[in-house]
Amino acid sequence: MLIGAAAPLLKECELRIAGQGPPGYVEKLKKRAASLDVQFVGFVKAEAFLAEVDVLVIPSLWNEPSGMVIIEAFAQGVPVIGSNRGGIPECIEENKTGFLFSPERPESLTAALERFISDRDLLARMQVDALSKSYDLLPSRMIDGYLAVYEKALGDTPHREEQSSPDALLQRGQRGHCDTGDINL
Repeated sequence: MLIGAAAPLLKECELRIAGQGPPGYVEKLKKRAASLDVQFVGFVKAEAFLAEVDVLVIPSLWNEPSGMVIIEAFAQGVPVIGSNRGGIPECIEENKTGFLFSPERPESLTAALERFISDRDLLARMQVDALSKSYDLLPSRMIDGYLAVYEKALGDTPHREEQSSPDALLQRGQRGHCDTGDINL
């Protein structure tokens, strides 16, 4: 699907396909792209591949359970065009960090690719938005989000450890406070 959707645009962009698959399938794809300027790079580390591309396309035909490669792309400031299957739509903010397309309508993938090619300002804006989105997806930020939900459910009271942390005590003006009594050290 990706090769067919990108074929009319290959005079204006490059197409690199990364990853592995069954040898028969890969050979079939290479034959389909034989007359086109398509690079098959095989298995490469995500970080190295993402450093070479402006946009990542995830043309999944099945329901991907999570979008780890999307998070990796965002961390490198690479917007994503992904199929509207599985967990992919949960990761991509339409018109902000990328675009979604329907695998049943390959022309929707072509249209998304054309938008990036024709509007370099859009690409630049989405690169910034993707990088910004990656900050929200950091494990530490996700943990903070979960803790905020728990704190709200418990009545907005900070954890006991937080109440007696050195920073919390300093903010309240209590130096050397100890829970075993009012002993100032």
